[in-house]
Amino acid sequence: VHIIRHIEPHIHVEGGWEMDDGEDIVRKLKPFIHKIIWIISKRRRDSFKPQSIDEKDRDRIGINIEMSETLTDTSIARECI
Repeated sequence: VHIIRHIEPHIHVEGGWEMDDGEDIVRKLKPFIHKIIWIISKRRRDSFKPQSIDEKDRDRIGINIEMSETLTDTSIARECI
């Protein structure tokens, strides 16, 4: 997280790894990165829908966080096509 904040990227893509979906990284970077692309499973992404979101998860989402199941379905991919 320190290195990411130090280089001050405009966009960060977070996908986590097999044992963690990257939620902690997204939460820590949210105030400092203009746009975060969070690659997570559909099941996990559905837990952030307004009608089903837990109160504890509300601080994980925001206008600067884009959630997707694959990188090819993100705004970055659409801009490159």
